[in-house]
Amino acid sequence: MNTTINTVTPQDYLNLEATIREQERLLTVELFDDADAWELGQTLVRRIQEQSIDLAAAIYRPNGTLMFAYLTRGTGVSNHEWMRRKFNTVSACGHSSLRAWARWKSSEPTPLIDQLAEDADYAVCGGGFPIMTADGKLLAVALVSALPHAQDHYFLSEALADWCGTKIPSFDQTIVD
Repeated sequence: MNTTINTVTPQDYLNLEATIREQERLLTVELFDDADAWELGQTLVRRIQEQSIDLAAAIYRPNGTLMFAYLTRGTGVSNHEWMRRKFNTVSACGHSSLRAWARWKSSEPTPLIDQLAEDADYAVCGGGFPIMTADGKLLAVALVSALPHAQDHYFLSEALADWCGTKIPSFDQTIVD
């Protein structure tokens, strides 16, 4: 009988963080207005329907104003709460919530991420993604909730790549617990 134990190292988490950082670099925009939020929202809805999954999706301005929301029947208040917490994480860190998680799981978490991981108003897990300019200005935050957190990130980053018309690197989801 052959049993293999998959041991995840701190370096694996740092590599995951680097992959997500590259996704964020590739998924930048020049502008993001209400029409863009509607178009991205429609991309999210189309992909949710094509995959026949229950998922909550939202897009917020950096000040917390809702730009777009869609919740399937199998989602509810708890998903909205998770998205609120993921929004807070992305807003505080300036990058995706899964990237914050990868840094937290590595042997080199930042003091900010350590603090956020302990605060009930934040969620250091996948499903929140910044919509930014190439020079790092936060224009909006896209969010999803209802899948396991690595799948939340995967769904959201792939939908953003579809909307932006670009390819992004993927990562081994088995290292994300």
